[in-house]
Amino acid sequence: VIYPLETDDGIYAALWDRDSKRLVAKIPNPSIYDGPFPRWLPGGDAFVTSAYHEGSKSSEWSQEWWMVNRDGKIQQLTYFENMYSNYRFGTDSSLSPDGRYLAFGLHIGDPASNEPKELIILDLQTLESISTCIPIYDYGIDPLWSPDGKYLAVSNYWGSNSIVVLNIEQGWAVKAFTEEKKNWELGGWLASGE
Repeated sequence: VIYPLETDDGIYAALWDRDSKRLVAKIPNPSIYDGPFPRWLPGGDAFVTSAYHEGSKSSEWSQEWWMVNRDGKIQQLTYFENMYSNYRFGTDSSLSPDGRYLAFGLHIGDPASNEPKELIILDLQTLESISTCIPIYDYGIDPLWSPDGKYLAVSNYWGSNSIVVLNIEQGWAVKAFTEEKKNWELGGWLASGE
């Protein structure tokens, strides 16, 4: 189980083995209470979480994505600190149903700014970050994958209220539900994937 662990030296995302009743791993994660939240990969062999990097040169907001397996092995997945001096993740994230892609928001610039985040797709097999150039806000609405994992839908409130549907493998996106006076929110996909 993953749970928040508060100690004298900080707040962590902790991994507890219920069978052996022992702490397996902990990783610095003061945002564990408000996201982005840790996400278990399908099959439960590992989880991904955002966490701070010891000795970080960036701002206090800057984090990276990490993977922690059930044995406690920790692997760094992103290296945004090597590219940006100021950045932060949004509060929303989502794993594709097959566990290959992680969708999340990334804001580059003043971390305290309320500007929208850019939707980023991280390929967990290649560790390549794909910039979608789609602005999203943090409204507690995680990006939503179709049941077959072929499509990703996000709420887009920047410039117009709409839902944007992406096909990651084919590299296209389309706006849907663009009536100006409506605030569209994601609800779910039909079992057929529509």
